[in-house]
Amino acid sequence: MKITRILGRGLILSSLLLVFSCGGTKNLKKDSPSVQSAAVVDYGKKVLKNAQTERAVTAKVKVKAVADGKNVTVNGNLRMMRDDVIQLSLSMLGFELGRMEFMTDEVLIIDRYHKQYVRVPYSQVDFLNKTNIDFNALQAIFWGELFVPGTRNPAEHLERFTMSSAGDHTLLSLGTEPRLEYDFLVNTQTSLLNRTKISPKDLTKTDEFICKYADYAKLGGKQFPSVIDLNFNGEGTKIQLVLSLSDVNNKTGWATRTEVSSKYKQADARGILRKLMTP
Repeated sequence: MKITRILGRGLILSSLLLVFSCGGTKNLKKDSPSVQSAAVVDYGKKVLKNAQTERAVTAKVKVKAVADGKNVTVNGNLRMMRDDVIQLSLSMLGFELGRMEFMTDEVLIIDRYHKQYVRVPYSQVDFLNKTNIDFNALQAIFWGELFVPGTRNPAEHLERFTMSSAGDHTLLSLGTEPRLEYDFLVNTQTSLLNRTKISPKDLTKTDEFICKYADYAKLGGKQFPSVIDLNFNGEGTKIQLVLSLSDVNNKTGWATRTEVSSKYKQADARGILRKLMTP
């Protein structure tokens, strides 16, 4: 089923952040070193104050996946419980095509079409392992928040960022990681995150991962993006996965763990990804 494979490819590559990439933000003016030390911490605190305080976020989602010159739009559900789980399920004509469940210590990928699944720790998922992306970083990306790889509380590491400005935006850059650069573009006035970008320091590489946020709406006492636009350009392909959220709520009481049917076979992680990504 070609549509299933196209969608699976976009879902896997985008959601797992396959980023071995290079890029930068142009036309930015950096503040002087004397300003950086205090200003970056102060502004970083403003950005972190926008973090959603609701324990759960649930939404219906319309997903547009574009890959290999083809695009498909399906419906689904996004359910997230703070510091516990991220669930993204995709359906077509009432049939669930697949589900991805990111827990704090492991990843569950279910391929309904081929009746296969993978359950592995983060250390065995090459894409996440190589990019130093753990559950805390994934959670920040899906919740539209600032993060520092390998840490739980970015507020304790704000001095590691540098700050640049251009027009209506402020760029917070984390360049202290050995291989990758993490850039967070923020609306200066609202302090809401507009874009997260991950790129390697190796200038011979031309790929990049970008996540854009738009149409913030009120959830509880904070704002939450109703459009999450994931873009991957690398490995000879361009993939876009746009999540348009509706009925955004803070509902709890849903199952935070998915039970896998005994009829499903456990597959090798590389094998199931390869099958989903075959055009």
